[in-house]
This record gives sequence, C-alpha cells and structure tokens, in this order.
Amino acid sequence: MPSGANRPSIFTAPRGRLKLEWTRVKRYVRDLVSGDTQTLRKVCAEGILESFRKRIAARAGEKWDWNLRNYAKTPRVVSNRAAQLPLDEAGLRQAVVKIESRQSLTRTGADGKRVPGTGTEKVVREYVVIQKQMFGGKESSWLIWGTTEETTLSKLAAEEKKDL
Repeated sequence: MPSGANRPSIFTAPRGRLKLEWTRVKRYVRDLVSGDTQTLRKVCAEGILESFRKRIAARAGEKWDWNLRNYAKTPRVVSNRAAQLPLDEAGLRQAVVKIESRQSLTRTGADGKRVPGTGTEKVVREYVVIQKQMFGGKESSWLIWGTTEETTLSKLAAEEKKDL
C-alpha cells in the first residue's frame, strides 16, 4: 500500500484513493473467507476482528471459496464524518462505503461435498464502515470498523417509537 506522498489524496484524487481503499476491503473479504486472522488483524478494528475470529472458528472443517465476479455499480462513499477528540491533536474519521457487487460463496463440507444452496452468483449490497484515527498529529491507516445497513424512514420511525 502506498504511503505518504505516494498515496492518492481523498480530496484531490478521490477515485484513486477509493480504488486503493476498496482493494484493502477486497483483501479483507478474501482473508475472512480463507480464515487468515493474521492478515485480518492488519486491516480490521478489534471489535469486528473478534467477530470474524468467532465466525471462522464456527466453520467446523468447512472450506469456503469466495469469488467477486464484478461490481454491479461503482463503490461510493455515502457518509464521511470526522470528529475531534478531547486530546491534543487527536481525532477520528469514519466513512461508509456502499458496495454493490456480483459475487458467489461456495462452501465445501469436511466430507469434500459442496454444501447445497451455495455457489450461486448474486448481487450483494454492502455498507462497509472504515475508520482512521489521529493521535499526536499522526494518522493511522484506514481500518475496517464494521458494517451497517441503510437507514430507511420506517426504521427511523420505529426507533423514535421505541425511544418514547
């Protein structure tokens, strides 16, 4: 991954930067599917990393093969927020990237047979939350913080009703 002056700016070259960050996201999906927790540690925040470790452990001998066919639409940033933390030269930035892609996941059981219902290609819409922190004026790399769902008016109304 490029760093410093070689890394495209999100402000002056947003397409290049998003392509770079999306490459990181694709890597994390491949590492999750393959069960590579060491590499996941480098690109994931601690909370989602622990969730992934539990998912990987629960596979019980299954082999997974994930295939990204193509993007149904160009990935795009749908939210980009920053906040200053109550420390000197400290802050937090989060972005939500909407990704629509054609992909398939084939699961093979411990017996070597394909698990029924897997392997079919489908369009998947994902909202990946990425985050970077700054402490002492130095920024960290983007990390995958988690995933989220699109907020709809009906979900907002249900939340408001629940809060009353």
